Amino acid sequence: MSSTWEKVGRAVADAAPILGGLLGGPAGGAAGALIASTLGSSSSPEAVLEKMKCDPEWIMKVQQLESDERKHLLDLHVQTLQAELADVQSARQAHAGHWMPSVLTVLLTVMVCAMTYAVITMVIPADNKDMAVYIFGVVTGAWSSSIAYWIGTSRTSFAKDAIIAGSK
Repeated sequence: MSSTWEKVGRAVADAAPILGGLLGGPAGGAAGALIASTLGSSSSPEAVLEKMKCDPEWIMKVQQLESDERKHLLDLHVQTLQAELADVQSARQAHAGHWMPSVLTVLLTVMVCAMTYAVITMVIPADNKDMAVYIFGVVTGAWSSSIAYWIGTSRTSFAKDAIIAGSK
């Protein structure tokens, strides 16, 4: 099985959270090259993971790298967040004024209400309970996503926006 920078990121995240976060995003290759150079391995995720297995001091080296390159890594992290935010904004702008997101949100809301009513007022046969739970979960998840589209995803999204606005 082929390793990815995301796997390296999970391995590095506890020791160097900024580097670990970067490895899973668009700047993963650049951050991975920095780590590979620091550890003295080739610039592939597999080589870096192998070097980490063989070098007991890899944690200290990666922590030192993050400490030395903190400003540059934070800039890369902000650029990653800006790219993600631009992607979301682009999607919202592309659909601005289109009727489909509104209709889907209303339909999903009606479905969730109808399913909740049905669950409360009807007896679901034992043979169908697992399927009912599955369908209700899928519809509720889609409904949650449609609501998040209109009101934003979370408090962390607000914090991310504030960080990006402060870096400009």
